[in-house]
Amino acid sequence: LWSRIAAIRAANETIRQPPLAAEVRELQNLLSRAAELEISAPPPLADLLSKLSEHLHHPSESSAESLSSWIQEQRDPLRVLLRGPRSKELSQELSVLASQARLEERAETLDAISRLRAQIADPGSDLDAIDKAVSQLQSLLAEPPDGMEAGLRVHEELMRFHPDFDRFSTEELGIRADALRRARRLVKLFNLSGGQRDRKRLKGEGARDLFELRHRTTSVGGLRVFYRREGTSWLALAAMSKYDDRQQQEAIERVARAFSKTP
Repeated sequence: LWSRIAAIRAANETIRQPPLAAEVRELQNLLSRAAELEISAPPPLADLLSKLSEHLHHPSESSAESLSSWIQEQRDPLRVLLRGPRSKELSQELSVLASQARLEERAETLDAISRLRAQIADPGSDLDAIDKAVSQLQSLLAEPPDGMEAGLRVHEELMRFHPDFDRFSTEELGIRADALRRARRLVKLFNLSGGQRDRKRLKGEGARDLFELRHRTTSVGGLRVFYRREGTSWLALAAMSKYDDRQQQEAIERVARAFSKTP
């Protein structure tokens, strides 16, 4: 279901306009997380594809609002079902960030992590807001601490991120914020290894000159980071979660087209 929705959303601008855009995007996030945890979506969501088809054949403002309300109603039970696993994943991410913060003696960051842990323990907390805060902490820790010599981080320049990396990955390829953070860590590991990690050139005419980094675990699902040669270094273009091979091939061709002439 996640892959079908992603394909429909990519091919139809109507689905990416308010008020449907936010509701469909949030549903994609939940279905993506459910797929990783092998949790089935509530039965009523099986009607979603037919309802999307009806709206696309007869689009109107009232139809969009009605469908948005229906998605929100059917989405809430899935959100409740996934709250426990999602809280656990956020806590695990914070533990990783806390380890880095302790090594770099970042007291303020450790305080922020403690506050987020307390919020996760609160059953009424907003996990979406916590997720955004975790992304901000990761970005903060990606910057060298005061006093660190630039030479110690030279390997991180082997692969840099395209300015549109985050937007294209989330808006066009439907990756979740937490999966995007893992993708960024995958690039960091590539840099720390001196560029010797999991380098694979994609095959097929549509792939052009794209390479990919792959990561797969049983607990958080698969990831692909698409990148290309840029002079003597590498440029990370986009990332996505891996569930369906057909949808993956479509995504590869879209990435190749979108970044074929960008700097």
